[in-house]
Amino acid sequence: MKKILLNRHSIRLTKFDYSQGGHYFVTVCTYNRKCLFGNAVGGIMELNEWGKIAVECWNKIQERFPNVELDEYVVMPNHVHGIVRIVGATLVVAPCAVAQHESPGTVKRAGTRPAPTWDVPPQVGARPVTLGQIIAAFKSMVVHRCIDGVKQNKLPSFHEKIWQRNYYDHVIRNEKSLHQIRQYILDNPSQWETDPENV
Repeated sequence: MKKILLNRHSIRLTKFDYSQGGHYFVTVCTYNRKCLFGNAVGGIMELNEWGKIAVECWNKIQERFPNVELDEYVVMPNHVHGIVRIVGATLVVAPCAVAQHESPGTVKRAGTRPAPTWDVPPQVGARPVTLGQIIAAFKSMVVHRCIDGVKQNKLPSFHEKIWQRNYYDHVIRNEKSLHQIRQYILDNPSQWETDPENV
């Protein structure tokens, strides 16, 4: 029997390469916006054990993905805001391409011409990591650490999901936007009472 999924559609930009270098503003929400990570009191975020795990896992993103840098972030009671910077592509070998002035099958002898110019620039490393893979890894790390905490009697058991299915992203396209988003993140705890995520 075929399942019908209502109201499920991609919230990503169509035809945008989320593995390309750049700054991305992401928001990851807890399941049903449940306040799991602590409380914002007097403009300061007071993290509980769950929140401390979320912070530790967010900071481990850079260890897991060497081509990722983390900028400002905040763990709020029921969501995480952060800026992720992908610093470059990470492909193991140069993609196979034909020189711009050559046709396939042309044989060149050494020393007869300079090296050809390739249509696709060579890159270094493994397959490019996407923003989706980075956020999925973060969410997974938090879930596994929380499960371990329950098994070790350090956290109360939980019977619901921790995270909502997806995440929100915004491609940061200029310095002005980057600075505005940084300030938004820094101000988030003091704005908790009026935050739309505070449900």
